[in-house]
Amino acid sequence: MLDALVPRLPLMRRAFLAALVQAAAASVCAQGIHLQSTNPVSGRLAVLEDDGIMGYLYLSAAGSAVPIRAVVVYSRQPPVAKIDWSRISKTGDAPPISRDIASATAVIAKPNASELSFRWSRKGDAVALLRRGEPLAFAAASRIDGQSKAVVRASPLAIPWNQRSYESIFEK
Repeated sequence: MLDALVPRLPLMRRAFLAALVQAAAASVCAQGIHLQSTNPVSGRLAVLEDDGIMGYLYLSAAGSAVPIRAVVVYSRQPPVAKIDWSRISKTGDAPPISRDIASATAVIAKPNASELSFRWSRKGDAVALLRRGEPLAFAAASRIDGQSKAVVRASPLAIPWNQRSYESIFEK
């Protein structure tokens, strides 16, 4: 079903997004955080899914709950030495952040749901996750890769934060 919705995404990204959706659906929110917001203009849904290990931001298709974009927001645990993509493809677990891409701010050991909020673009086609009013990551329908302050190098999890890009989308 996901392949039909996002046919232009490269195969690895489709598999990655499918694994994230599967992991989010299977996660137990009792140990993590689950926040969501629906944009009144576009009907898109934004979801922060924290499974107690990783936090991911999802953006849905317009008028739908089906995710079309995903971006890593933070890790509750220290970065791993290397991501085992083979294991992740078999288990459907959300990929962790690895040391080679993690920023100095990637780990938020004890995020508090009351400190987190969503910020929508004017048209409702992009959403950012904020902590204490400061953006951590964003996903936009028009961009395959989400941007995150949790990474310093591009990966299937996200591309590094670009403040100008954020401002061009959210401060128009």
